[in-house]
Amino acid sequence: MNKGILHTMTAVCLTGALLIAQPLFADGNYRVVTANENYTITDRLLGDTEIVVAGHLPEFKVSDPLFSRQVNDKVEAFYNGALAKAGEMAEENLVVIFSYDVFGNAKAMSVALHAMTISGNNRFEELTAFVLDKEGNKFLTLKDILGPEGFAIGDKVIGDAIKAAEPSEYFRGENGFERFKGVNEQTKFYVDGSNVIVFFDKYEIAPGYMGRPSFVIPLAAEEEQPAADGAEAEAEEGAAEADKAAADGAAEDKALQEQKLDQELFPLG
Repeated sequence: MNKGILHTMTAVCLTGALLIAQPLFADGNYRVVTANENYTITDRLLGDTEIVVAGHLPEFKVSDPLFSRQVNDKVEAFYNGALAKAGEMAEENLVVIFSYDVFGNAKAMSVALHAMTISGNNRFEELTAFVLDKEGNKFLTLKDILGPEGFAIGDKVIGDAIKAAEPSEYFRGENGFERFKGVNEQTKFYVDGSNVIVFFDKYEIAPGYMGRPSFVIPLAAEEEQPAADGAEAEAEEGAAEADKAAADGAAEDKALQEQKLDQELFPLG
């Protein structure tokens, strides 16, 4: 195998940027974006290996050093796993290209990692993702985002989509192929804007021509509810003030009328 050659990459720190929802892993179009000052992301310098390595992976700096290490350990595990799988191919002139996306919404930061192994005309892609809580240093699970019934919600969305699809588009548990057996802790997902996207590896639940199946689960409009409640409270407060003003005006009119009547009945006071 060729000895690894890695070109030094310029580290870029991006914070406070506006998130724009785009397709995950669009060909040749990878985002490097974060929208939380708690998280600083720079390009990680990839070390020399027996396999030629190129591209970018993220390195995180978080306010909590322990959690920072946990996040970077996930990136390290993905890096090592991709190189191990490439080494198992036992082919010459292997190149592994890494890239990543960071996106999400106001509460969640999705980190998507991508590795493409190339040998001649052969290509193998590895994709994974994890989600971080922007309001606290922790990883978010599907149940954290969708609630206690998160797995059941995912099962229904995916099950309905598979039932509505052509029989040949997904494995049905026949001819030795496993069918979709339900969402669990290992199911891959990410958050992008107002949607949770659950996705599967190639050949995991469908034939190769289906690529990597993904399913969209819309999030409840939680962000709009406080605004609506605030507007309603403001309207109620305005109505209460108007009622109070009307009552005060009526009382004042009554007092003036009584004063006028007293002056007419008792002109000398």
